[in-house]
Amino acid sequence: MIAWYVDYQRSREAVVRGPRRAALLVLGALLLAAGLTPAGATGGGAYRPPAPGYGVQEVVNFPFTMSDGTQLVGSLYYPTDLKTGARVRQRFPVLVDMTPYGMWDGNSRQPRDLADDQTLRYFTSHGYVGVEVDARGAGRSAGTFAAFDQQQSRDELEVIDYVAHRLDGSNGIVGLTGMSYRGLNQLFVGGLLKPGSPVKAMAPASASAFLYDELPFPGGIPAAFWHAYAGIGGVSAVPPVDQAAEPGGADPAHTAQVAGDRGPTGLYFAGVVGDAATGGPMSYRDQWWSSREPINGAEAIARAGIPVLLTSGPTDFFARGSLRMYAALQNAAQHRSPWAPMDPRIPADPRFQIVYANVYSDGNFAYWQSYELQWYDHWLKGVANGVGASNSALHMQEFGGKNRWVDVPNGTFPMTSTYTPYYFGASGALAMRPARASGSDALPWAEGTNVTYTTTPFAKGATLAGPVSVHVAARSNRADVMLIATLSDVAPDGTVTTAVPGFEVDGILLGSQRKVDPSRSWHDSSGRLTAPYHPFSINTSKAVPTGTFQSYDIELRPRLWSVQPGHSLRVVLTTQYREITPSAPQVASLAGGVYDIGYGGDTTSYLNLPLLPLDVFPPAGDPTKVGLG
Repeated sequence: MIAWYVDYQRSREAVVRGPRRAALLVLGALLLAAGLTPAGATGGGAYRPPAPGYGVQEVVNFPFTMSDGTQLVGSLYYPTDLKTGARVRQRFPVLVDMTPYGMWDGNSRQPRDLADDQTLRYFTSHGYVGVEVDARGAGRSAGTFAAFDQQQSRDELEVIDYVAHRLDGSNGIVGLTGMSYRGLNQLFVGGLLKPGSPVKAMAPASASAFLYDELPFPGGIPAAFWHAYAGIGGVSAVPPVDQAAEPGGADPAHTAQVAGDRGPTGLYFAGVVGDAATGGPMSYRDQWWSSREPINGAEAIARAGIPVLLTSGPTDFFARGSLRMYAALQNAAQHRSPWAPMDPRIPADPRFQIVYANVYSDGNFAYWQSYELQWYDHWLKGVANGVGASNSALHMQEFGGKNRWVDVPNGTFPMTSTYTPYYFGASGALAMRPARASGSDALPWAEGTNVTYTTTPFAKGATLAGPVSVHVAARSNRADVMLIATLSDVAPDGTVTTAVPGFEVDGILLGSQRKVDPSRSWHDSSGRLTAPYHPFSINTSKAVPTGTFQSYDIELRPRLWSVQPGHSLRVVLTTQYREITPSAPQVASLAGGVYDIGYGGDTTSYLNLPLLPLDVFPPAGDPTKVGLG
């Protein structure tokens, strides 16, 4: 372990030179050898969020009129005096949250249990003005909704300009907040910001570099998530009865306008869902989807100098894309390609950080409030609270073992470029050497079928650190292939553990979309794929030749796994899952399929693993307890 760490530090010193730096690196290695933690590894020390200093006054039905005349509606949250309840008449930074879900979510008698409301109340009680805006065509706002539409970003730019320069109580400094769709909105609008923008920080939780294949079309196949998303048009009553009962009530003319706009919104959703179900243009990552990939905005965000704090975890919907967005921002800050892996010799820029926690998943807004407050206080108020005090930017928690928080040298993702392939073999073997003789296992396209390959136990344990991929050689009797791969930890007593949300898969690929774009893919030091990027374009779609072995590279969710001594790793290939719903043309090409999964000889299949020694990374502190560095 020490040798690996010292080699890693030497690679850093090749770029970050200087006698003092070199001395610190040597000291760090000596401390590790003694079983101690280098200073700064605890990510900012013992930060504790201050106690709330204010009460909260909410103003509902606040109008924001866009330049085209469309009226969006939101809610404002102002700090109040804790003793008198009166609004505090001073200027504060403003936090903006634009949501498509409707602030009140149709929950007319329990409005306080919603994420946006609770989050903005928390920050307002610590000296911020909170601004929630229902996106165009959603909730209380007029207009027609379109998912991830660029018009939403333009609308948010107008809202940002208004709250920075005209909103009562604003000091002109703006931050962006929210998770999931609201987190993606931050990255989208960030791609439009210019240097000198009033936006001085953002904190998108559950947000991703990618959109098309993270949830709606994993592996190029429609998911139930995309069909369910059609319900977004009806998530908010117009207006909820307790909203109408607030002082000022609701404007009847605006209410009528919003109600009239819901018809086109419904038609829009019926159209996009129907298009996906029939294999239309929306099924491919072409112009519509490719223009909506958040990674496109990484360079603009870095150019504008907007600090970004991401939150995700192994069971988050955006487990893969959140780490890729972190790498994209770090690369952009160094004028490198956002699509490349980070350079381990370059220290991470503390303006771009990510917290990657086992217990976090989309919706768990209470998890990140304390360290997001630290983030906003530093960047929006200038508080010296530990943010940026160290080079800890990649705050990751190991999955398994003691679930340690660890300090990844230089905050580099991926954490290593040295990979170890484990090859499929006869009788379900997963071995470090390919089988000498060729063979195959039959796998039909049918529910409940699978083939399984398992390693021998890791006697000393191991750490999986980074993206994981599966290279499958398969022969099909049909014009398409559908492969789903899942990686699990197997304990000596047979307990199987993985980290995949209920309606997602670990890795999946439609065979006709097997083409890989090497310029956007990641490779290990031997040239093998670690994170294959598939264009998923109608122009790169190609029928699978029947009767011959073809190669399929499947990206799995990234790992920081602590594989305990005596545990094994297992990869399972299946062909169907209830949450994955192929389009009608895809079903026609898949039905009746039987695949031969090859191993040995010229038909080698393997699992490519970022294997490092057990406990290779030094320990760090939990950001919810010690704060950010």
